[in-house]
Amino acid sequence: MSKAKSKAQSIACANNLKTLQLAAVMYAGDHRGFFPPNREGVVAGYWQGIDGAWVLGNAKRDRDESGIKRGVLFDYTGDTRIYRCPADKSTLQGKPNQPRFRSYSQNAYLNFASLPGSATFDDGAGIRKDMEAASPSGIFGFICVNEGSIDSVAFSFASNATVGQFFWWNTPGERHNKGENIGFLDGHVDYHRWLFTPKKYKVEAAQPAVNDLDRRDVLWMIERTPYWYWENKKDVKFQ
Repeated sequence: MSKAKSKAQSIACANNLKTLQLAAVMYAGDHRGFFPPNREGVVAGYWQGIDGAWVLGNAKRDRDESGIKRGVLFDYTGDTRIYRCPADKSTLQGKPNQPRFRSYSQNAYLNFASLPGSATFDDGAGIRKDMEAASPSGIFGFICVNEGSIDSVAFSFASNATVGQFFWWNTPGERHNKGENIGFLDGHVDYHRWLFTPKKYKVEAAQPAVNDLDRRDVLWMIERTPYWYWENKKDVKFQ
């Protein structure tokens, strides 16, 4: 791929994320400050977004765009194309000739809820409303996700903060020069290049960082969640 094409795809991805992030800001403005919900659960044997979520379904399995259109954010975006990164070449499970419809997920620490009986991460440090965000410019909202890792609606982590251990649950994409675009709650989008790639080892389960650089990458992400501000763990060191 030429550098010009790669750059154009990264710009288009960043624009998609900016549109999603600004749509989330508008949604919050119309809903007493509540973020677009991360509502998900295990239905029919796999994780998927459920009614009331910002988007429905599971990115690996969705056979059409109906899950996007039924999501609460679609009234603010109006275009299914912005839910997919132009550099995402992944295809649907069982349909190798059908591109997926979605490449992005939302920070799991924002207005998260899961169906009773569905195992989930500890979201006690999550926030529901925009006014609860300690630093909107420093907390990520939407992110382009690794094609092996994306599933339902939320981008999440696993952690044992007591001993300073953090794990990937979902892993970020690396489609743009070994880095990815990330949207933040104030509406801006930043590009971040990962210290360690490839992050292709992740398949829907808690994944320990594989080396020190990877640990620094996951810590960089954790620092940009409400969890970090809530726990005030600036002194946490990896074991």
